[in-house]
Amino acid sequence: TGKYPFAVGIERSGRYAYVSNAYDGTLTRIDLTNTGTGAATTTVSGLGGPDGDLNAQPQYILPDPKKDLLSVSVTNHDGVAVVDTLTNTVTNFSSPNPALAYVSHPAALSLSPG
Repeated sequence: TGKYPFAVGIERSGRYAYVSNAYDGTLTRIDLTNTGTGAATTTVSGLGGPDGDLNAQPQYILPDPKKDLLSVSVTNHDGVAVVDTLTNTVTNFSSPNPALAYVSHPAALSLSPG
């Protein structure tokens, strides 16, 4: 993983685990089906949005149970990044409350039923 791993989320197929790397501002994707001696990993960058990844503090990972997406709270950059797990790219970065500008610090995520 990267520097300061924080949390783990498993995407909906169960094949890949994603680890948030707080200091790097990245995710590490780990193939859970790899039974060899080394883990097959991929780094997902771009989580920090317009301010860049370094020390972005991606923390909690929320897998979407119906789509190939992960939502990631990016605490130091006051936003939520959406990652497409098929392409391992950030498809959206948004601030939950842009009027507060750098004071919202999203630290957790949840889905509503339905």
